[in-house]
Amino acid sequence: MLPKHSRLSRELFLATFKRSRRIRGVGFQLLYAPAPVFQVSVVVAKKIVPHAVGRNYIRRRVYTFLHFYTEKTSLQGRYIVMLSPESKKHSLEALLSSLAEILPQTLPHKPHSR
Repeated sequence: MLPKHSRLSRELFLATFKRSRRIRGVGFQLLYAPAPVFQVSVVVAKKIVPHAVGRNYIRRRVYTFLHFYTEKTSLQGRYIVMLSPESKKHSLEALLSSLAEILPQTLPHKPHSR
């Protein structure tokens, strides 16, 4: 689980939601806004997983995945991971592997040196 300072507050969530770049993945949508620190929020709607236990399980698994991912990379910015209705068709492992493929797209590109 990510520490509290790495999770978005309500105010930062709303600001990130309004001014973010959106990237669609398999079963989720990733919203990204540049920032000097890493902060994230995971949204699982009741329509997708009706029971709170299931929503919390998915949320914790994604937070844990992001915790280990940020230890390996220098990921910075504010992120919101929103599960979409098509996520019901895929396993959690498939969602996490798709997230791992999409996250490098948000890393800043280094200029080519000659």
